[in-house]
Parts: sequence; C-alpha cells; structure tokens
Amino acid sequence: MNVNLTGARELRMVVTNGGDNIDYDHADWANPTITCVSSTPPAQPAGTLDPSFGQGGRVKVSGVDVVAEPGGAVAVVGKNFKVTRLSASGAVVAQSTDQFDGQANGLARQSDGKLIVAGQVDGQLAAIRFLSNLTLDSSFGAGGVVKLPLGGTNTSELGSSALDVAVQPDGKIVLGGRVRQQFNQDFVLVRLQSNGTRDASFGQNGVAITALEDLPAYSYASGISDEFISGLALQPDGKIVVAGQASGGFGDEAVLARYSSSGQLDASFSGDGIAKGIIDGYGGFRTVAVLPDGELLAGGSTQRALARAFLQKFSADGMPGSRVVFNFNDENYLESETIIYALAVQDDGGVIVGGGNQAFSSVNTDGTYLARFSAALVQDTTFGGAADGNVKINGDTFIALANSGNTIVATTPSADPVGGTVRVFR
Repeated sequence: MNVNLTGARELRMVVTNGGDNIDYDHADWANPTITCVSSTPPAQPAGTLDPSFGQGGRVKVSGVDVVAEPGGAVAVVGKNFKVTRLSASGAVVAQSTDQFDGQANGLARQSDGKLIVAGQVDGQLAAIRFLSNLTLDSSFGAGGVVKLPLGGTNTSELGSSALDVAVQPDGKIVLGGRVRQQFNQDFVLVRLQSNGTRDASFGQNGVAITALEDLPAYSYASGISDEFISGLALQPDGKIVVAGQASGGFGDEAVLARYSSSGQLDASFSGDGIAKGIIDGYGGFRTVAVLPDGELLAGGSTQRALARAFLQKFSADGMPGSRVVFNFNDENYLESETIIYALAVQDDGGVIVGGGNQAFSSVNTDGTYLARFSAALVQDTTFGGAADGNVKINGDTFIALANSGNTIVATTPSADPVGGTVRVFR
C-alpha cells in the first residue's frame, strides 16, 4: 500500500489482523514495516534565480565571459584578464593575480582544467593561459602569454584583437576576431598548438584572414569595408563556423562563414563559404551555435532606425532558415535598442538567449535580459514568470552565458548594484 505522507510529522502502524489461527496466529509474525521514500522535488521554475548561489542567486563578480567547471563551479574572466573561480554555492575560491594592459573578450576551458583567455594586449591579438590554480602557464607562449603582431598599431582602436576562443578536441586553440590591414579591418582566425605556437597546417602559418571586400558578393562601391568575427563555434567534423559583421558603403551586414579544418573557406557552405543573414536594413551577428540536429543558430541585431534582437537559423549547408526579431521590452521598442550577445543551446534544440537593451527615452529599460525560445524559435512567455518571458538580470548592457547542469550562469561587466554573475534555472 502506498500513502502520500507529505507534511506528516508522526507515523504509526497498527496491525489488527490476528492471523488465521493456524499458521499465523500472532500479528507480530507478519513483520510489519514502514518504508518512506522521498518523492522527486518539484522542478524550479525556469528563468528564476537559484537561491543556493551567492545571495539570492547573485554574486558581485563581474565578467566578460564565463565557463562551467566540474561540480557546479564556474570561472569568470573580467575585462582586465583577471579570472575568478566561484564554487557551486557562489563563493570565491580562487583568483588570478596577473593583469594586463588590454581587453579580455573570451574564455574557454581545456579538458585538463587549464583556462584560455582571448583578447588584445598592447594592441595585438592575444591569448593567455592559466593553470587550473589560476597562475600563468609557463609552458604556453612566453610565460603564459601569446601575442601576435598581425597588423595595425598598438592601440585598441586600430590593432588586432581576438573576440572569441574555442578549444578543439585535439587541444588546439582557435581564436577569432579582427585584424587591421591598411584602411580595412578584416576577419581573422588563428589556430595555435597546445603550447601556443602557430599551427602551420592552418591557413598561412596558423592565420586565416578573410577580406570580404575582395569577394564578388561583398564588393563595396567605396572599396573600404570593416569586418570582424565576434563569435565562433566548432562543428563535430572539425569545421569552424564564425559569426560577425561587415560594414561598408551599403551599411552593415550580418555574416556567417565556415572554414575547413585547414583554415580555408568551405565552398560547400552557401556556395562560397559565406552566408548572409536576412535582415531588415542593417545588422550584425554577435554569436553562433551548432544545434543538436546540425543546423546553425546565429544571434545579433537587425535595424532600420533602432536595433532589434535577431535570431536566425541556417541549414548545415548555409541556407538561411527561420528567423525571429524581437525586443526585450516591447512596451518601449520604438525608443530602445536590443542586441543578442550570447546563446545557450538546450538538449531539445531550444535556446536561452542573453542580450542587452538600451533605452533612449524617459522610460528606463536599460539592462541585460534572458529569454527562452523553442527549437521552432517560438518564445516561451512563461520563462522566469515575467509577463512577456523576458527576464531582466541587471542594469548592464552586455552579457555572456554558459550552461551549468540544470542552470544557466550569466555574467556582465558591471558587478553593481545587484551583482555581475547570476545563476538561473533552465
């Protein structure tokens, strides 16, 4: 017999059957027992803060990127390359002490626990590796630092920079970003060996530069174009997908590109290796992910006057598919701009997106937000208990995400006033 005992404080069993007066004439021979089995705790509402993390789901540690670590821990990198490790409960358990003159943009974790930070140091594209104890790894580059003088000058505005990073299954490190060449800024991909040296089997001595203005489909009347890779994703077959933006005489375009494992544009992707997003006027992609079914999902913004958040699917061969355009605050969408910066793909093909909203009116809707979409790109309006499914995190405008078990960890560059790193149920 099963009985729901939820809320019961005292349990008693009274045996009243005396037996059959032949074989079982004493009730205690029946050996009655009570077995209590705990039921599965109710699932926490998706999109709500995890109260077991920090103070009510928030920790005052700011960052530009975040990765999940074993046991529920997370690592957060700040814009000054400082790495902080948080325990599963949100406590600070370790911090790096080395800081650099530049800008950190991306963070990736190797299978051995080492952490790679990508960005710009002294105006040059850079990668810095930390051991699992968050000290610099002397076996990587020069004392843990790799700087590549690819072009431009030693200023953040004109130099080269890595804007994202990923680690291949074989341990090689892929960096994506921008490089300055004469008057133009171009796509750049770099692949490093595990010790920080350039991988000679990739591109030209480890570097693949793509000048979109030199391609027929992207010839601009001015002959000048600025392009950058802001996000990258690794396919299981070793190909590399990048998301970015091209700006020229006809405005901004949202661009995906796919490269072979040797660093060449993949002609099987949209015919020439380059795919354009279907945008309303101008736009750009900031992030890309490979979905469980092999399709690609890119996020960014599209605009005619003001930017709106933009998600678009692409087939495995680069053909544009379904898309959705929305704002994190529909009540004020004519007086605000919304951009998607991060994607966290779910097992069912759905996705949690993170983005920023900036208002240009007296109605203050500035902030970072989370939203959830199904595999069909239909927004879940029940997410987080908000009326529209858009969950505000804090008053910042940039956000990075990472899946961590049954939660999402998000970090923003500003830790004040409510906390830069948060954990929510998904």
